[in-house]
Amino acid sequence: MNAAAGIAAFLRQYCSNPPRLESEFYRPENLKRRAYRQDQQVCAEGDAAAELWILQSGRLGVYQGGRLISEHGPGDMVGEQAFLAPAPDGMRAPRRHAEVRALERSEVCCIGWDQLCAKLDDGARALLMEALARSLSHKLDQARAADVQLSDEVDHLDGLLSRFVCDEGLAAVRANVGDAAQDLSSFYRQGLVVVWFSDLAGFSLAVADLAPHAAAALLESFLDPQCVAIHRHGGQIDKLMGDGIMAWWPVPAPARADETAVSAVTAALQAVHDVHQAALRLGREVGLRIGLHMGDAALGNFGAGGRISFTVLGRTVNDAARYEQAREDDQCNKLSEVRISPEVMAAIAGAPTIVSQFEPQPRRFAGKPGEPTREVHVTR
Repeated sequence: MNAAAGIAAFLRQYCSNPPRLESEFYRPENLKRRAYRQDQQVCAEGDAAAELWILQSGRLGVYQGGRLISEHGPGDMVGEQAFLAPAPDGMRAPRRHAEVRALERSEVCCIGWDQLCAKLDDGARALLMEALARSLSHKLDQARAADVQLSDEVDHLDGLLSRFVCDEGLAAVRANVGDAAQDLSSFYRQGLVVVWFSDLAGFSLAVADLAPHAAAALLESFLDPQCVAIHRHGGQIDKLMGDGIMAWWPVPAPARADETAVSAVTAALQAVHDVHQAALRLGREVGLRIGLHMGDAALGNFGAGGRISFTVLGRTVNDAARYEQAREDDQCNKLSEVRISPEVMAAIAGAPTIVSQFEPQPRRFAGKPGEPTREVHVTR
């Protein structure tokens, strides 16, 4: 590339009358050429600005806070912003707004600003300012396009992450990314929750003779209705465990505990109905057990080894699992699909339509060896 090529390319793209400025840009007393090796600094943020730079060959990178924010190639002008913005308070000379470094071996045409402006008449000066403004406008358009692309990528990543972590866990991950990253310990809290455990009854037998891909497809047919019901009624899926699901509903305020419990029980009743319909459609003898319990639990990141595991822990979680795992009451009678604790039943007492779907009297079932029997309310 000859000495004029970079300047000519810039003027063709951004100046409405290139020949008018070419002779001024090419004046020997105005124009210098400098070579930079890879990673060599061209300027630091805050340096005094005395030249316009037009890239002849190679690539320059603009950095702020140590981050690469833009790249420029042959025919691009770099550093014009210093001459279009007012000088910082107390300083007469324009200042560089960012650090510039060579991303590879590069050659730059350097045009002295004061020498250039001193030779320009009003018409040529207007053309120069127009070219600088167009160059900056083009960079802003590129930045906007990059911002839209980045936003789309963030949305895509959010969608992917939401398939692996609950909503509160996703919020914690977002807060732990970027310059304003927070310690995930700030997300630990104690709160009232409704916890769900579910398991497919008879599923292991149903897939005993199936190939892995067929077993996976069948499992999806029975897990999907549960996930839909949980999300539709405000729950957060904590994890899928084989043919089981753990989910929970955070109670936003004590006054909304009853409302939250109603949502969780409604989701359970809907899931049982939809899984039953799927079993009929697929000709499979598969049922569903769901245990629900409400109480205090610890919420936060309980991961290790650098892995985030945002979940709930505590006796409430263990008790919810017991309700799901119970097979029969203390009289050896089989328990039906939805089993809720006395705490959940008390919370839904104001929803007679839902309460009517449960047996009028609680049953009891045995807990772990040495534990007293527990009271449970089951669907009719």
